[in-house]
Amino acid sequence: MPDRLAYDEAMLFAAVRLKVTDPELKQGKVATLTTRTALGPVERPWGIEGGFAVVYKFMTRSGEARALRCFRVPIDADMRFRYERIGVFFRSHLPDITVDCSYYADCLVVKEQGVSPSRAYPVIAMEWVDGLTLLEMVDECCRRRNIQRLRRLVGQWEQLIVRLRQSGVAHGDLAGVNVMCRTDGHMLLVDYDGVYLPEFGPGAANLQRVLLGQSDYQHPQMTARPFNATMDDFSALVIYTALLALARQPELWEMYAKRDAQGKLLDTNLLFTRQDYLDPDHSRLWRSLAALNDERVSRALAALGHACQQPIEQVRFPWHLLDQPVAAPGPVPPVPAPTVEIDRAAATTLHTEERSPAVAPGVTTSSLSISVAAARPAQGYSMREWERQFAERVATFRQVCQREDDEEIAAAFEEISNFGHFDEGLFPPALLQRARLAQQRRSALARFRMALSTKRPLQMATAYDASLLNASHSVTQRERSLLVLAHAFQQASHEHDSQALLTAYQAIQDSPYQRAFRFSAQELELVEVARGYQAMRDEVLRGIATDDDARIRRAYRPELEQLFSACAFSAEQQQRIKGAMAAAEIEQALARRDYAGAVRRGWSLLPNQPGLLIRFKLQRAALRLVRQQDISDLKATISRRAETAYLTLTWRWPDSPLVRHAVIVWSYECWPPRLGNHVRQPGAEHFTWVQRPEGQLQGSCEIRLDPAAEAALYIQGYSALRDPWDERRRWFFADGCVPTSRCKST
Repeated sequence: MPDRLAYDEAMLFAAVRLKVTDPELKQGKVATLTTRTALGPVERPWGIEGGFAVVYKFMTRSGEARALRCFRVPIDADMRFRYERIGVFFRSHLPDITVDCSYYADCLVVKEQGVSPSRAYPVIAMEWVDGLTLLEMVDECCRRRNIQRLRRLVGQWEQLIVRLRQSGVAHGDLAGVNVMCRTDGHMLLVDYDGVYLPEFGPGAANLQRVLLGQSDYQHPQMTARPFNATMDDFSALVIYTALLALARQPELWEMYAKRDAQGKLLDTNLLFTRQDYLDPDHSRLWRSLAALNDERVSRALAALGHACQQPIEQVRFPWHLLDQPVAAPGPVPPVPAPTVEIDRAAATTLHTEERSPAVAPGVTTSSLSISVAAARPAQGYSMREWERQFAERVATFRQVCQREDDEEIAAAFEEISNFGHFDEGLFPPALLQRARLAQQRRSALARFRMALSTKRPLQMATAYDASLLNASHSVTQRERSLLVLAHAFQQASHEHDSQALLTAYQAIQDSPYQRAFRFSAQELELVEVARGYQAMRDEVLRGIATDDDARIRRAYRPELEQLFSACAFSAEQQQRIKGAMAAAEIEQALARRDYAGAVRRGWSLLPNQPGLLIRFKLQRAALRLVRQQDISDLKATISRRAETAYLTLTWRWPDSPLVRHAVIVWSYECWPPRLGNHVRQPGAEHFTWVQRPEGQLQGSCEIRLDPAAEAALYIQGYSALRDPWDERRRWFFADGCVPTSRCKST
């Protein structure tokens, strides 16, 4: 496609380069600006260059200003179909809220450097609108505290979206810069690249979905937005809520609008940003609007909050909030497409020796015989001359189909389509399918190349249509290399893999294509956060390897781990980190001699082990705890049943609920020796284990005695606490020093 300089040159010679029948345009001229340079004054066309097009200010023969939009991206049959109908529809149904526009196919001859011969490109001629964008108007009204004008903007916005609703139309990119407030006070929509009309509905000419929209006005699931009459509902509600709030309190604008040092607005949003939709509960703006205590604002804000949580295909504008009733859209009569009168009597047959039901990208046409499908020749052509030129185009089309250049195939097919009417049904299916595939690939390649021009890696990777372009020979090796780099960055971002993200970012920096990438502030911030996460992760792992709890605590940042789930710590590492974080609490409890608190916190780390040092301290705390928790009030009773003697014991458990076991030891001859500590089993000859019922303070058990033993019984009770941090599962025992923890029975 031509660059800005080529279009500038064509516009300066519009009298001979602009091939239109409208005398107002044909005899007009482009508005110019004079720039002073070292070589003297230079006259240049007055134009504004955007991502998709260059818009020139053009003065018609009668002195009326028009805007001529020249495209920087290829216009395929799909987009041409749309542009040919949008202007006609708007003139018939929505002239009060749209600007007059007309699509002219192949009407501006442009001479491009290195391209011969010159080619003609399409142009859209639009009404020139003097005024301010809605964004600029809001800025001016808020700075002047013009509440009355802001309220009128609310009413105008209501009327505009109601008109769209009743006509079954959606704009596709509602935003503060795509709405004009004319000097006469009228509000108009501009920029119609993403427009939906009723005749663009399902099945209409196999139209592809158009996905445009500025993120600060769009639902978080914008990439899944359906292409239908409701696709404006979310952005319409965003603008409506913002206008209501500013009409209530204009000072909000200065609180949230960002400006440069010269006072110029830096962003194009109206109060809300995409982050507000992703997390309304933590949005400062949301809290500010809720604090206005205004019923209309509150209702609109509630509806917007609900819309943020809905799937995008379910979002609908809350029409009941408006002051005026809104009728459902009725059937809108379609605007007929331009037609060419066909002379059926002169038609000849387009045929093949063999019709193929399918087509492969490398289809050959050596056996294909095509003759002209007749049409009434254009004015100035004889039928013979018209047939000759049409046949030449068919021959060219047949030749390029033998190659794998989708650009050439699509262009040659469109030459036939644009030259005159022909019946596609007479085309061989294989050939027609190959032409359609070429058009689809060309459109996909144009979208991909537009994304490449942004230099944004995520946009590059998202715009690439693998199903169409993987087999295309039109994608250059350089473009595929850029895609590989961009895709690696995108995949790492989506998978939340910090190491892969840093690797992908560094690969871009080290590649010969570094200058082909430009990262957004958010992407650069994500890279820096990934670096911070990797540094944190490495330091934590070193702390785990050296069993250094303090090092782990100093390094660990849980808020970073949530961002990179793909390279999160293993379950075992997470338990070790948890132990290190708990170690500080355990140390504090030990310093206060709160042994129960330390043991309780240590138990919460199970089943994984804490660090070696803290484990040793926990074992000491458990020993000190249980030594202070003797059982008491031990009483014994001996009874006989069926010649068998039974010892019944009762006692009081210690107050600490952490003590859940006791061991009773006895001897027939003397007091049993004191139990050794940190052993797997008591060292006594006679003993029994007792488990404490949950919440019980009174304990009891019954022991069957040796019938031959007639001597007195010496009985001692010990509280017991198992060491859960010991692999051998050993026990700590109380001292048994409380006098009532022992008794003698005869």
